[in-house]
Amino acid sequence: MIVQKVTLQDYSGQVRVSQWQETWDYLKDDKHWILGAGLSGYPTALAPYHTAKQYEIFQYPHNIFLNVWVELGLLGFIAFTILAVAVARLAWRNRQGVFVLAASAGLLEMLIHGLVDVPYFKNDLAVLTWLLVAVIVVVQKQGTFSTENP
Repeated sequence: MIVQKVTLQDYSGQVRVSQWQETWDYLKDDKHWILGAGLSGYPTALAPYHTAKQYEIFQYPHNIFLNVWVELGLLGFIAFTILAVAVARLAWRNRQGVFVLAASAGLLEMLIHGLVDVPYFKNDLAVLTWLLVAVIVVVQKQGTFSTENP
């Protein structure tokens, strides 16, 4: 059962693979890969490409990278990638601190989870994402968190 889940052979995995293929078909068509469908435009934009009628059209493609690309277009995808790399580099430079390690682990988990879902667009996780990024930035600016009064 675990092997089926990891290799996407279970029902949920098959739905995701189908969504990813339909999303890729949408992105390959015309100028969609450049402009995207707009925020929350995925279900409407995907309707003509939806061939797996046994599955509903979901709100998002269950992959954070495809989701950013399909809704924000190529420029949005590039901006997302640049931001992710910049935060990762900042975290790497400050990896000795426990706060940066914890924040980095949380962000890494969200990216890994993002391979099969879109955790960022759940409101509480969007806030958590930016709080974790803020921890990394504050540690960079301050040098470390201090419990002592200045």
